Amino acid sequence: MVTIAGVIPQTVIDRCEAAFSEVDQDRCGAIDLEDLTRAFQTMGYKNSEDRALHDLLQNLEQEFDGKTSKYFDFQEFLSLTIEYLKIKADQENNEIELISAFRTLMGSEAESISSERWVSQVQMCY
Repeated sequence: MVTIAGVIPQTVIDRCEAAFSEVDQDRCGAIDLEDLTRAFQTMGYKNSEDRALHDLLQNLEQEFDGKTSKYFDFQEFLSLTIEYLKIKADQENNEIELISAFRTLMGSEAESISSERWVSQVQMCY
């Protein structure tokens, strides 16, 4: 998993928090795999249109197939979001895609952050 302390902009964390809260209907602080898929959709990422997201979710399904239901807390969700963004960039082998994915999360506030800073922040996660 990814260590994110001090690396990911607060706006991204806030956006992930909002998506997590929206799908954590019972407010127990954990979501299941189905909720995880809905949380990504809430942030604008569609499993059916995105190979990286499809692959990440499929790997998680296989990992937990036949086991007791797996739940993800917010920290795990945030780490999976960062992992997804990295997989997406790796699959497309293009730093521009990674920056674009983060900018999707941040909205208009992202314009003030340089591409070099985005890349260095994400590389610090790994």
